[in-house]
Amino acid sequence: MAMQSRLYRLKSWLTLEDAASHLSTLLSEKVGVSDLLQLALEGQLIISVNLIGGVKVKKGEITGWLGTPVTLAPKGSGNLLSLAKEAPPPDTVADDARKISGKTLKEALEYSERLSEGIKKGDFVVCPLGDAVSDDEFVSFKGEVMNVEGIWDLPLISAERIDVEEMYQESVGGPEVDLISLNGPWLKAEEGFLYCIQERFSKQHIKEVYGEEGLHYSEYNNPNHYYPAGRLPDNCSIVVRRCNLDAFIASLEGPEQSTGQPAEGEVIRALEAFGLLVELYASQHGPDYRHGERPKASRIVEDMLAAVPDDVTNMGDRKLKDHVGAAIKAWEAKKRL
Repeated sequence: MAMQSRLYRLKSWLTLEDAASHLSTLLSEKVGVSDLLQLALEGQLIISVNLIGGVKVKKGEITGWLGTPVTLAPKGSGNLLSLAKEAPPPDTVADDARKISGKTLKEALEYSERLSEGIKKGDFVVCPLGDAVSDDEFVSFKGEVMNVEGIWDLPLISAERIDVEEMYQESVGGPEVDLISLNGPWLKAEEGFLYCIQERFSKQHIKEVYGEEGLHYSEYNNPNHYYPAGRLPDNCSIVVRRCNLDAFIASLEGPEQSTGQPAEGEVIRALEAFGLLVELYASQHGPDYRHGERPKASRIVEDMLAAVPDDVTNMGDRKLKDHVGAAIKAWEAKKRL
């Protein structure tokens, strides 16, 4: 059974099992965890991870093509100029291309007229020094290392996708997932920022590279001592935020409901039904509940507030009278048709 509405509204997130049960009841068809995982992989449902023990992350900076650091390779060569063993002849366009390695594409286009022309003509292959977020956006994870915990959305475009794909295949008896990602698992904050989960190099590696000073406690969060993790941590669980589940449910209700607001026709029908109930109630309680031929809204509202306090309905006397009055008018109009 789906959880009771009041309890559901109190929760900010649900386990995959609870989310599947809730959908099963709402849709009147069986929904399993594998269905949720498939919907997530297809981009129809946003799922999240509960980082129970906390993890180390680096924050990402998302940039468009012009703001992304790049390196260049001559067309057809396949060799990055920044990695070439021999520097190109000085004061040439190839020399310009080597010198701008690591600068943004905007800076490269402004470096010299001949380089700008070469890039625009396609004489150089532009290689972004960042991980792709979309066709025209890239992210670079740099800066300080920080600790995060709690619920984070999964963008499912990096190593975290492999974890979810593996869970899905296991749930349906599919093949073993044998994939790796060097970009690390990513997290997405509510504000839209991306973070990459990090792991710390071994003490032996840090000592070999940075010496004894690298092992000092003050150097523990040195960003150079960390690299992108291979997978999501073991002490975490995949969950669904209630707001994301609600958004998915709303997407199933058709274009009239996509905004989360009821269609005008449905509001009128609801008022007509409410008005019918009001008239039936008035007809069973004598003349004091009627004003001429119509139900008396003020008297009926008195009974409503006596039965249920306004701190439960979150509506006072005036608001309830407005709703009851609107229902009476809608039902009267319906009867005249």
